[in-house]
This record gives sequence, C-alpha cells and structure tokens, in this order.
Amino acid sequence: MQKKLLVVAVAGALAAPVVAQAQSSVTVSGAINVWYETAGATGATNTTTPTSTVSTFDVKNRDRVQDGNGSNIRFTAVEDIGGGMQGFIQIESAVISNANTRNDGVSNGTAVTTLQSAGGWATRNSGVGLRGQSWGEVLIGIWDVHYNEQDPVDSQRLRGSAHGTSLGLLNTFGMPGTATGTGSLGGVQIGGRYSNIIRYQSPNWAGFNFKLAYSRPTDGTVPTNVNTVVDGSKNKAINFAPQWSNGPIFVGYSYFKDSDIVTAQATMFSGAAVSNLAGGPALATPAAGGGLLVGSGATGAASAATNLTTITSSRLSGAYTFPFGLKLGLVYDQSKLNLKSSGATFSGSEFKRNVWALPISWNTGAHTIFATYAQASKLKGSVGLASGASVDVSSIGVTASGATAAQDVGSNSKAKFYMLGYYYDLSKRTNIHLSYSQIKNDNLAGYDFFSNNVGMANSNFGADPRIISLGIRHAF
Repeated sequence: MQKKLLVVAVAGALAAPVVAQAQSSVTVSGAINVWYETAGATGATNTTTPTSTVSTFDVKNRDRVQDGNGSNIRFTAVEDIGGGMQGFIQIESAVISNANTRNDGVSNGTAVTTLQSAGGWATRNSGVGLRGQSWGEVLIGIWDVHYNEQDPVDSQRLRGSAHGTSLGLLNTFGMPGTATGTGSLGGVQIGGRYSNIIRYQSPNWAGFNFKLAYSRPTDGTVPTNVNTVVDGSKNKAINFAPQWSNGPIFVGYSYFKDSDIVTAQATMFSGAAVSNLAGGPALATPAAGGGLLVGSGATGAASAATNLTTITSSRLSGAYTFPFGLKLGLVYDQSKLNLKSSGATFSGSEFKRNVWALPISWNTGAHTIFATYAQASKLKGSVGLASGASVDVSSIGVTASGATAAQDVGSNSKAKFYMLGYYYDLSKRTNIHLSYSQIKNDNLAGYDFFSNNVGMANSNFGADPRIISLGIRHAF
C-alpha cells in the first residue's frame, strides 16, 4: 500500500510541470555582450603636491575586458485568463556582471564570493502584471525609468558598448569636483532601474503610446532623525513618458521627478582653494548639520544622511530615418537638482544644466556606422551657506592645486561628448562592434561615461575620459 502511494506521489510530482506548462507559455531569451578596451582620462585641472599620496589626478590609461552592458538572461511567462486578459511575469537578470571587479591571485584581500556576487536573480527589468489588448498593461516590480526613453534615437548602446551613448552627459550633472561614492551628489543619476515600482503601459493608438510609473525606491529604515529635514521623509519617484512613431518618424518625451532622496554630506572641489569672487559671505560650511562642503577649507565634520535631494528632468527626443538607411536624431534634456539641508540656518543649494545631443547612424546591409556629438551647458544655480545666505555658482572661484588663479564654476563647467562607432552583423543574432568615445570636460567639470566608466572622482575634475573598444555580442 505504501509503495502504491509512493508511486502515485512520484507520478503526480512528475506530471505537475507538464500541467503548469500547459497553462502558461514560457520563453527564454537574452544576450551576451563582451568587449576589450583601453580606457583613461588625461588633462586633469588639479595637480599633485609634494605631500600628495597620489601620483596624478589623471586616470592612467589601462586595458580591460568589460561585460556589464546588456548581458542578460530573461524568462517570460504568459497565461490567457479569459476575457481578452493575460497574466504575465518577467524575470530578467544580469549575467557575467563582474566586469572590472575580478579577483586576482590573492583576491585583493577580499573574500572571493564578495566580488562575484554582483549578479543574482531579477537584477534587471522584472515584475508581475496583467494586460489587456484594449486597456494596456499594469505591472509591479523593478523596471527602467526615464534614462532609456531616448533609446530609439540614440541606440548605439543597445547592441554595442555602454560608453558609446550620450547618457554620459544626459544622465548626470557632472558635479565638478564632487565625490562620486554611495550617497554623494557626484554619484546622482537622472533616472535608472528603480525598485518598488508600479508601472502602466498604454496600448498603441495609431503610433501613440505612453508609460506612467510610480516608485518608492527607498525601502530601508524609515528616517526618524528629529529636527532634521529627513525626519519622516518619503522618497518617491514619478515618470510620464509619451511616444509617437509613424513610419520613419519618432518623437518621444519623458518627465521625471525623484523627490526626497536621503544623501550624505557632500564635498565639492576637495583639495582646492575656493573663494567668493563676488565678495560678500565667505564660503563657510555648517558644523555637523549637513549641507554642501566647498573646498579644502571646509570646516565641520561630515554627517551621513542629513540632506534631502530632489531631481527633476524633462527630456525630448526625435529622429527621422531616410529610405536609404540614414537616421538623424536630436535629444534635448533639461534637469535640475535641489538640496535641502538639516542645518538650522543653512540654506538649500540648486544646480541646473541643459544637454543636447545629435546622434546619427547609417545602415546598409550588414554594416552600421554611428556618430554622436553632445554638449552639456554650464552649471547654473547657487550654493547655500551656513549663514542662511547663498552664493551663485558663477561667483564660486576655484584655485586648483598647482594653479595661480581662480576660475569660476559657472564658466568652466561645460562638457562635450564625441563618439564614432561601427557594427558588422555576422548574422541576425551576432555582431561585432568597434567604437571610440571621448568626453572633453571644462577645467571644473567632472563628466564620465555611462556605465563601465573610466573612474572620475572628486579630485579628477577637468580630466577628459577616453575609451576605445572592440567587442562581440550574441543574442538568443
């Protein structure tokens, strides 16, 4: 009797996947994209001093293998549940995602498992939802927000390398001389892959559709620091992105606002002497109350989680593709960063900048050539002081180490981006790609490439990142 029950149980277990498969349609897809490159950044405005612990503020050129852009595996499952409605899931994960962090023979003093754990399940667009042909799609999970809405216009990175996209300027403020570590303003991104998201995708109405997303990115400990701006704060992000395409024409817009991001106290132009060129209030800083530290003369201990940052961005993109394969595009972005401090009298800071990009591509048979030029405007805005006053960005003078004269941030914070790339399609699924990318920073700017960047930091302002790469991509 027990043997009969065991046989029935085993048979039921073996049959269960067959039943599940009959209910849902499951698809596996993805891509592997790996390239070899040389990368570096030269021409830093800052210079080392005899007491410095570094040899140069340039990023010395080195060769490396990169694999963190677009390498993924995706599982999707769809079930018809009646009434023209479907239930669906998507689980997308990064693969070979330990680019530039591989352990050497002694593991760099770090446990082997630490550096190899950057992957994991559902690290890319993943969620569960419902869809109907007449009303669209709703999902909840983790998903891309804002930063990739111009991909139909500036599409080089989709089958090539990450540094070939104008997102190097579009997706950051290029905060001059500002630390890029976790929680710092220099690491702020304008959009990204957000967690805890509810997203609606409309149907396509004669070429028009739109996306609407709401996210609560921060899901850690609720801030309760009394008498600070973070007390009771609720980090939330919204995105509205309509698009219209008709034959060779594409037009898209994306509005994004990420409010009340808890950020650490930041330091601008570490190691440089800073002055108020307009006279008036000195560039003093608060004690341990938050705010924006400016220059090497900054006083007061930095305290974590004492500022709130809000990012607002509007991005318009458009392209026209001619019958002979030439595509001309335009992207324009206007973004703003606001910082509120917990200091009792410390006023807030604001930075604004615009970016425009001209992506061009030409496809003929198996060959595709890409070229992009982009330009970031100078920073505008003001920096709050401990006295409650503020100083316009154009009045902040920076004298880098080794320099004799101060330069103002407003006039010296622009940047330009150049890219030239080539695809050759070996088949419908496999291509090789070659690209050259260069960012030319003004003396006080600190822009770097999108993803797999060169490694600009708070003392590298003025350096010009450059990457030359050759890679291969296979989709399945």
